[in-house]
Amino acid sequence: MYRIVQELVNNTLKHAEARQLLVQLTTSENLLLIDVEDDGRGFDTERLSTSEGMGWKNTMGRVKYLNGKMDVQSAPGKGTSIHLEIPLG
Repeated sequence: MYRIVQELVNNTLKHAEARQLLVQLTTSENLLLIDVEDDGRGFDTERLSTSEGMGWKNTMGRVKYLNGKMDVQSAPGKGTSIHLEIPLG
């Protein structure tokens, strides 16, 4: 989970040109909820399906390995919001 958050924060610092970044971890019943949001330049999420970057592939692989779910919301000029749900136990 640490490496997932690390990669998402690194992507924000590297690409988003954001002024603010929020990382929030909470629990709900048997889930770890992770939210990473920024006010950066955003991007077209369709690009993720064709991304060749190892960082994104590793992140998706880790989420899948943990039986998690990830939702990415972004648009050019609108920032990015990523929500993860990771089962606990």
